Amino acid sequence: MNSVIIALAPVQQRTFDTFPTAEELADEIVECHAAGAAVLHLHVIDHKGNQTTDTSCFKRAIDHIRSRCDMVIEGSTGGPLDMTPDQRSVCLGVEGVEMASLNMGSVNVDDGVYINSLKDVLFWSEKMKRHKVAPDMAFFEVGMLSRIAELQARGLVGKPYCASLALGFAAARTGCSRGGNLRRDPHGGEREGFRASAAGRGPAAR
Repeated sequence: MNSVIIALAPVQQRTFDTFPTAEELADEIVECHAAGAAVLHLHVIDHKGNQTTDTSCFKRAIDHIRSRCDMVIEGSTGGPLDMTPDQRSVCLGVEGVEMASLNMGSVNVDDGVYINSLKDVLFWSEKMKRHKVAPDMAFFEVGMLSRIAELQARGLVGKPYCASLALGFAAARTGCSRGGNLRRDPHGGEREGFRASAAGRGPAAR
């Protein structure tokens, strides 16, 4: 039987009239860990659920989680386009963050463009290396896979590699389990030193 690692990416602010406190959010995350979630993907947000560069609520949540379980904590470097690459990656300076998402390129999302230039990718990967935070390479499109070689050549990623397929965003690649180039290796097994997971939103394409 293949092992499965469940990753949790909690909270969309629009579903709440009153946003949970850092401690309340941490309590629900700990409950998810008890139910089987092993990895937490968390954005730096304020007490209203908005993305921010102030890490105080983020740190309180992490401290609360760390005191109660050994969940792997991944900080998010995603964010709005009016944030600089440095502002989007403030999570890397918070103690307890072991991994961080590394968006591997720009992509159409909904009615706009989610910009992650090569310059941005290199900035984040270099910052992760300085902070000794493992990169979780996030791929929204097949062509982004070519960026792995660029990071390898610069010594910014190494084994064991961690990669995520972020699928199902409107105007980007669908969450399709067949077709295209996102297929399981027909020869079976994982490539040596490489593990991949998948995440997304919306119904899978048939």
